[in-house]
Amino acid sequence: MFLFHPNECLDASSGTKPVRRADNPIEYIFADVLRHALKSRNLGVKAVELLDDVTLRANDAGFEFVTMQEYSKLARGYR
Repeated sequence: MFLFHPNECLDASSGTKPVRRADNPIEYIFADVLRHALKSRNLGVKAVELLDDVTLRANDAGFEFVTMQEYSKLARGYR
């Protein structure tokens, strides 16, 4: 199963700051600041490039992609 969230393709505005969810300063650094930095570096055009790379490599490895509608029809045939 391959799940992709299209909102990852949106460009994040530069200069955004992480939302503070943790009260503890150390937890804030790891849970909020670090998470925000890792998450924001692969958004926008970079996410589209990564998605393209993943799907091409999967296709080259013999994986077949189907829509949920096609999968639903296939799954009913196996019952």
